[in-house]
Amino acid sequence: MVRSMELNFRLKRIKIIGKRRGSKELDLIFGRFIDGNLKELDDPLLHQFEEFLELNESDLYDYFFGNVVPPRKFERIFKKIMGTIASRS
Repeated sequence: MVRSMELNFRLKRIKIIGKRRGSKELDLIFGRFIDGNLKELDDPLLHQFEEFLELNESDLYDYFFGNVVPPRKFERIFKKIMGTIASRS
């Protein structure tokens, strides 16, 4: 029960942070990803996504639009997000 409540809190927090980053572009990217994939993420990938969302806006923007490769530790989550973007284009 406590684990379930803890997970629900994490998911709500991620939804708020991911959908209200500040820039419209990142809000759309993360919003689409969250709506379609959040509940399917295993714990390690969910943790990776939480850390990825904590990066500053400028770095995230560069990863998605500036042809800058994100750090290796975010490789799995970045590929998953990009796959979601590609499948909805």
